[in-house]
Amino acid sequence: MHYDHILGATDFSELGDIALRRAADLAISGDAKLTCLHVLPTPSAPNPIFASYDISPPKERIEEAKAKAREMLEARVPAEVRETDLEIAYEIRVGDPASEILSAEASCKPDLIVLATHGYRGWRRWVMGSVAERVVQMAHADVLAIRERHEDYADDAADDAG
Repeated sequence: MHYDHILGATDFSELGDIALRRAADLAISGDAKLTCLHVLPTPSAPNPIFASYDISPPKERIEEAKAKAREMLEARVPAEVRETDLEIAYEIRVGDPASEILSAEASCKPDLIVLATHGYRGWRRWVMGSVAERVVQMAHADVLAIRERHEDYADDAADDAG
């Protein structure tokens, strides 16, 4: 399968950065454009019973946070990738991560989205939701969800095969 444009999203976690590196590797091997994305989450709203004020940070603080996040995003792309002639775009968005990844998909029209799935289960998944699951369900592009490899799983698979 050939992709012309790959969107790599990271939440700046170790696994998110692995997903971003995988997106970069795929872009290099397929001579595709790479868009690197990070979403800054919006602050949680306070309990309306106790607070009736706007918690939105000033626009200057948002712009400062976006600039800092862009520096961090650029640094996460390996130097050997940045030094190639690969076309790389960097995008920082603010909001709900799944919604913003899907919005980025709508605006830049990638063929492939690469992101991490942290594999939350139980109450954490119910409370937090799964960004990767929402993107997989709603994206028009192909989605590659990178998950953590567990050594014990590899050992079990080897035992089953042998």
